[in-house]
Amino acid sequence: MPFSMTELENANLLLGSFELVAFKGFFPRIFDQKIKPDDFYPSYENVFRDGIQEGNNEIIFSIKFLAPDNATPMDQWYGDWLVVSPLQNFVDIYECTDGLPWGVSPLTDVNNPRVNGDSRLGKTIFFDFVEFDGNEHHSSNSRPSGYGLKKFISPGLMPSGYSTLIQQDWVMLRYAEILLIYAEAQNELLSNPDQSVYDAINDIRNRVGMPDIPQGLNQAEMRERIRYERRVELAFEGLRFYDLKRWRIAEEVLNNVDDGILIYNFEKRFYQWPIPQTEIDKSLGILEQNPDYM
Repeated sequence: MPFSMTELENANLLLGSFELVAFKGFFPRIFDQKIKPDDFYPSYENVFRDGIQEGNNEIIFSIKFLAPDNATPMDQWYGDWLVVSPLQNFVDIYECTDGLPWGVSPLTDVNNPRVNGDSRLGKTIFFDFVEFDGNEHHSSNSRPSGYGLKKFISPGLMPSGYSTLIQQDWVMLRYAEILLIYAEAQNELLSNPDQSVYDAINDIRNRVGMPDIPQGLNQAEMRERIRYERRVELAFEGLRFYDLKRWRIAEEVLNNVDDGILIYNFEKRFYQWPIPQTEIDKSLGILEQNPDYM
């Protein structure tokens, strides 16, 4: 790389220079062959369903599982133990099907946020209990927030327990994320977003029946749209915390969560890790400890 991390004052610049170059090299189909929306798997939730993942064009990299010798307990974690409890502030961000925020849209149903809302909400979390096609599972653990994570649960293996052998693959990188990375990088490189940025975001939204985002956005407005779409589309795929860190807004967002089970205390120094003292000693004085870890 022709530059170092220390030369990048804005975390977005890393995305705009390094990741754009990297993805042009490793995934030229995105830029040269113009993958069409039809190359998306038509069902958002089935990207995470065992038996449908093999040959799925959207999955670029995944960790493979195969029962019984190499199974995963994810259904028990999420569907029964509730190791993840989505918060109300996350539920509230989902738009209605007209593209307007819940509570602002005339389609808002205060008694049931899943009605007239983005279908990704009901496919990502469950309310009170897990339900697939009339088959219900009530978790053995309490629901701290009232919600649970549904996105990675296998419908055909309920109720889940210690003997449940799940072989759903862990999806680490998929085409929707590539589109979002491209949109973010392209938006940061240009003074105003071009049509390719709109197309990348709209392809993701249209797959789940959501309308196009408004035209005429400036760079800052598009940046917020992209960040919103990452939070919704990639929810609970292990990216949100690192997004907040690279955007340098982690303390602003996390420290203002007021409906959580735990209290966040993100400090500015947490954007960097401390350098192990053994490595500093081995460098014979060349390495210096990061600020605020002295």
